[in-house]
Amino acid sequence: MVNWTTENLDLNHFNNGDEILQAKTAVEWEQADKEKKPAWCYYEFGLNPYGLGRFYNWYAVKDPRGLAPKGYHIPTRREFEYLIKEVGGQEQGYKLKAKTGWETLEGSPANGTDFFAFDAKPSGLVALELGKMEFLDSKHTAYWWTSTPGDSTKVLCFRIDQFAAFITDEDPGVGMPVRLVKDF
Repeated sequence: MVNWTTENLDLNHFNNGDEILQAKTAVEWEQADKEKKPAWCYYEFGLNPYGLGRFYNWYAVKDPRGLAPKGYHIPTRREFEYLIKEVGGQEQGYKLKAKTGWETLEGSPANGTDFFAFDAKPSGLVALELGKMEFLDSKHTAYWWTSTPGDSTKVLCFRIDQFAAFITDEDPGVGMPVRLVKDF
């Protein structure tokens, strides 16, 4: 049985105590991406008003100093695939979604049942859009990094949208939350 955390990670340092760069603006986030430096930010580069934890880039996730606290790890692709199987398949992603906060692309409610107490809140992600880093999909999609690299240019992540839960890939400079799994 996989034991998931019910909140997104909210740390500003690696396991050895080294601070992770906080990107306070889209420009700082983009610079960290260009330099392939670990970075984090709060939602909309603000003060974490929605309790979403911190958004990390892949460089922070894969850093050898370790992002997950002792006794936990960042889930693999297989662990997220197992979660999808446990809820009954991709089309059952609503069972992981929080009971409030979700909207469709048209703005109507699209909340879940949170049947598995995963408490997935819509977070969106920080990504390059029309030449500028900004938060996208923040009311109708949630993302989390996996610890599994993708091909040579992408990294695997877990996504829940208004219709399904599935594994996809994103650029390493994108920012998204991290969930953890308790070690056995």
